[in-house]
Amino acid sequence: MALSLDALETSLLRVWLPAPGGPWNDSPRASGERFADAVVQWFADAQCAPARCVTAAAKRAPLAATAAVAFHAWHPHTAGTLLAQGLAAYVTAHTFLAPGVTPGLSGPPAALAAVTAELVAVFSDVDLSLDARAARIAAACTTLATSSLVTFAPPPPVPPPITLPPAPIT
Repeated sequence: MALSLDALETSLLRVWLPAPGGPWNDSPRASGERFADAVVQWFADAQCAPARCVTAAAKRAPLAATAAVAFHAWHPHTAGTLLAQGLAAYVTAHTFLAPGVTPGLSGPPAALAAVTAELVAVFSDVDLSLDARAARIAAACTTLATSSLVTFAPPPPVPPPITLPPAPIT
């Protein structure tokens, strides 16, 4: 299935952000872990043509660590930039597999600058509702992921048939 903006928004609200009126996560590390859980659940459904992403969970730990550092930052510019960089690193170099197709590999996202600006704006707006925060972060993640090109190696060439030279006539 293609990446769903609504699915990520819902996952961010359910897994990462607190319930309305509820307490925020205890620590930046816990927040980073929950954020990574939400993103990994979403990205595990990523497809490129018939190929599915098979490395979503394997790249979870670095995303969680970078998100924790971003959430610990005291300045919105630093937080937004670090989270965008962490998400870009997460989106890059995923493997996509399907039966009968050569493996695909995702490249670096082209929309990193735009997503960085959006995440800085999200962290700068302290009055943003949780729903709006989740929606804007989900849109930024979706933009980043869909700006990454997945390339598939061409299939190996078919070797020519083996032909024997005609036997000499004696």
